[in-house]
Amino acid sequence: MKKVLFLCAAGMSTTLLVNKTMEAVHKAGKEEELTFFANEVSNADESVPQADCVLLAPQVRFKLADLKKRFPGLKIDLIPPQVYGMCNGPAIIKQAEELLK
Repeated sequence: MKKVLFLCAAGMSTTLLVNKTMEAVHKAGKEEELTFFANEVSNADESVPQADCVLLAPQVRFKLADLKKRFPGLKIDLIPPQVYGMCNGPAIIKQAEELLK
């Protein structure tokens, strides 16, 4: 099973995103393939090593270069603001699957 980490500023909005995305995972029958979890970007040192890839919330996009430097080889991408704002689970699943290829 692949683990996808959402990083955001305070963990509140990504918790909702995790719930919506996991609903989409269940509907797509991909529970054995993917799981999503969230944490604050300030806790990256603890949570990133547990993940196969990381998706950054739009509000912390300025951390992308720093995270890539601190975690070489990390599969990381930014969640598009519209996808994030709409908590579009299917779009998040597609983005994670592309990143994990």
